[in-house]
Amino acid sequence: MPMYHDFSDFPEALYRFAIDQMTWRGILTLETTKQLFEAPNAHELRKALLQEDKYGLWVWWLRFSTGVENLVKAVFLRHHISLLSKRNLTARAPGGSEALATADAAEVYRIVSSIHVIAKNNPWLAGEFQRLGIQHPMEINTSTLGKYRDSLGLLVNAGKLKAPEQTLLSDALIVLADIRRNVDAHVFLKIQIGGSMQNDLTRVYLPAVNVLIDVCHR
Repeated sequence: MPMYHDFSDFPEALYRFAIDQMTWRGILTLETTKQLFEAPNAHELRKALLQEDKYGLWVWWLRFSTGVENLVKAVFLRHHISLLSKRNLTARAPGGSEALATADAAEVYRIVSSIHVIAKNNPWLAGEFQRLGIQHPMEINTSTLGKYRDSLGLLVNAGKLKAPEQTLLSDALIVLADIRRNVDAHVFLKIQIGGSMQNDLTRVYLPAVNVLIDVCHR
């Protein structure tokens, strides 16, 4: 019997996840003004994290970077701008045209295919799933951070983002991807920078994050 997963609140779920990741360990806090700030005791919190886990600062930056990426995607989906595409996975299941030779590996795809997506209370997103032929959650490809950065003009055209904000966001996302996201997500380079590199957290990333939070509520 098939199972169904309702994605009606997908933009909101991405937003909640993003905030949760970025405020992990309380080093950053979300104020009542819906703005993200570095906590007054951030230095002590970083030291405590490093004492608890020798790779803790690497994990903190990875979670922060993942949070930023999910926040960007939440902004686009909340304003009905879709960069989604379909990942064709069912062909790798048993009996599929690209079924994996290892039975246990192929079986994973059969299980994945038993869960179906719906969006009962989000007609726009339901229409996107239908347009793209997406039937299962794991088929949802939300695309890369770079594609969203290159598509910020769509938010400008929709009247949700101002041109100066586009420039700020684009540059911040480039720096984040180059210095934090792409490195931390794929390899460990034997260094952990707990605070900022040329104050990149407070001067580059947080201003961009706060613009994104604001745009999410426009």
